[in-house]
Amino acid sequence: MIVGHMSFGILLSAVLIVRIAWRLVPGRQSPAVGAGWIELAAKGVHYLLYALLIGEAVLGFALRWSGNESMSFFGLEIPSPFAPTSKATHHAIGEAHDFVGWAIIVIAAGHAAAALFHHYVLGDDVLKRMLPGKPGDA
Repeated sequence: MIVGHMSFGILLSAVLIVRIAWRLVPGRQSPAVGAGWIELAAKGVHYLLYALLIGEAVLGFALRWSGNESMSFFGLEIPSPFAPTSKATHHAIGEAHDFVGWAIIVIAAGHAAAALFHHYVLGDDVLKRMLPGKPGDA
């Protein structure tokens, strides 16, 4: 299971890099749904989730390599480019990796709940904006 965890973690890291690059292309940013504190909260949560995902990926690589172990990408070994660290450092990286993982789960669940609140209670088009195609096609 750990090989699968690492493989999908590496795959998620690649998807995250492509996703961030895609969002930086001009014309790929969606206009805000609301103004004021709603817009700030939405942007803040998105940036926080991106930061946590990046941090989780970095911690995953660091965790494996700090124990002088290679990463495995569907059986392809990726050796550690660094010298091993102390057991205490390795343990601390593992704890941080676990904490950030749970933080992503909690914040993503809250984010999904907010999207459902927008859709069912406020009746705006937050979920429709995520569908492919031009805005307003849904």
